[in-house]
Amino acid sequence: MKRYLFFTLFVLSFMLGIAAQDIILKTDGTEVRAKITDVSDSEVRYKKHGNLSGPAYVLPASEIFMITYENGEKDVFDRINSEISIRHINKPSDKPAPAARPAAPKYATANAVAKNEAAPSKATTPTAKRVQTANTGFSVTELGFELPSTAAGEKIYIGEAAFKNTAKAWVLFVLSADKKTIHHLKLYLEEVDIDNVRFGKIEVENSRVFPLTSTYNSFDIGSIQMKRLYISTSEATAQVGYIYEESHYSASTGRSSVTKHDLGESEVKFIVFNR
Repeated sequence: MKRYLFFTLFVLSFMLGIAAQDIILKTDGTEVRAKITDVSDSEVRYKKHGNLSGPAYVLPASEIFMITYENGEKDVFDRINSEISIRHINKPSDKPAPAARPAAPKYATANAVAKNEAAPSKATTPTAKRVQTANTGFSVTELGFELPSTAAGEKIYIGEAAFKNTAKAWVLFVLSADKKTIHHLKLYLEEVDIDNVRFGKIEVENSRVFPLTSTYNSFDIGSIQMKRLYISTSEATAQVGYIYEESHYSASTGRSSVTKHDLGESEVKFIVFNR
């Protein structure tokens, strides 16, 4: 009995030790497991998680995309005109409880997918790869969605957006190897409040190919609007807008209707995602 109790305590201590750590996500997609000691808009000081009594390390803020703290809170390092601005995000438990949701009409679900823009699934996209924590720094639980498959030489650009009444939003696209087109433009939103109804997640993906004809490119894809997209070797910027289309079905008339909800526009800073 004593041996079993000791083993149980050891396992619990090990699991708590793994969980109690800060994660630095760098702009190249790699992660550093650490204990943060100081954060500024110029640098971040930390100690390695496996050696807290060891030396302190310093990372330039320009090399950091986001810090996830052990309590679930985050610091996002936004880049505006070559300057770093730190945006703090509270942990989900600090957010007000969602309003009770009424019975959903036909074609509307808590995990909504935009009309005529079905999200990928394991059954329909067996080659799609999930993001792996071990070699990229983004975890499946962090992003919550699958990335599109890419051909040789293609790059995935991914960035965080800030839409109205939305707790978390990501935008991504794939740049072709010859840098002349983009494809698989995708939006992923979590905890979206629309008319006092909270949607757990919304995924929108458009697999069309869009040509890049100038330095700044704009696309209007129905529910998604992308303006002044500028792409460099390792980063990209764009103004992205999203209109959620909610389908309704009337059993009495047998007709369907669509209500549009404009979630506004967001300036999005993209980085190249390394698998």
